[in-house]
Amino acid sequence: MTQGDSDPTLQRSSRKQDLLLASWLARGEAAGAFHELADRADAVAERVASIRAWLSNPWVAAACVTGALAIGVGLRRVRAVRVLRWGWLAWRLWRSAAPAVASAARLAGDGRPWPMRGAW
Repeated sequence: MTQGDSDPTLQRSSRKQDLLLASWLARGEAAGAFHELADRADAVAERVASIRAWLSNPWVAAACVTGALAIGVGLRRVRAVRVLRWGWLAWRLWRSAAPAVASAARLAGDGRPWPMRGAW
């Protein structure tokens, strides 16, 4: 459409054609996205069905449970060390962030730290 097109019928017709084209393109995009999503869902369903078929064998299920228990027992000691390490890191972060939290509470003016402003 050019600047010289001042006929309202031409403008309305052009707008209608533009909207129809946009609608057609949007429907095509939605259909394509739906088909892609359906293909992914089918692939996941096939994987779940194959895993269920494997686990229906009692020997495979017993081996999986035994392996999970063995891994859990083996990681008990590691888990305790990991928890202590995370606790130490959290304590260090808390100690280093205390001045910033205190100054943010002072800046808020209401005595509450900044994440709690407006919460109630």
